[in-house]
Amino acid sequence: DDAAFELAEPLAKAIWNYGYFAQQSLRGGGKHASMPPTYAGETDLNPQMDRYEVGVNLVGSDVTAVFYSLDLDSETAINIYLTSETVPARDDVIVKATEGTTFDYAVEKTRSGYRVKITGIGAHELGSTFVVTVPGANITASALSYVRQALGNNDLTEEDRNTAAALYAYYTAAVDCKAALENSH
Repeated sequence: DDAAFELAEPLAKAIWNYGYFAQQSLRGGGKHASMPPTYAGETDLNPQMDRYEVGVNLVGSDVTAVFYSLDLDSETAINIYLTSETVPARDDVIVKATEGTTFDYAVEKTRSGYRVKITGIGAHELGSTFVVTVPGANITASALSYVRQALGNNDLTEEDRNTAAALYAYYTAAVDCKAALENSH
């Protein structure tokens, strides 16, 4: 109906923009004359991104390094790679999130330690903070931690920065749409 369309239209546009700018990051991705040439340049997100900084506390841990990545393939996943000689059991790894966030996680051995992979993060949950507690260490991150890193990295291409800014706009549109749908019932 028209009311549902009105609520969903900004989200659909944000998904479209994100897909377009993400395509620009891929080799062979073409530009389209009807789309703006830049996205990040028109959006001052850096002050808003401070709350999404990755936090690492390794006091008393045998973890010697922590790496973070965001996987946006068929589902959104946060990967936290920990360099360590020991790999804890899944039950020894605790992952907590912002209240109301749905997710799952796995602990997988890697060549230099292990990975905590957090999956099932909805578009409206990209800003949810995850606290990963492993023996002797705490790591705090969200999916938007990647956006923060990308927008603050002047060595990235304009295409990658545009993709990050469009991902943030997609997240805010998803939050707004979810809230509007909940309020309309």
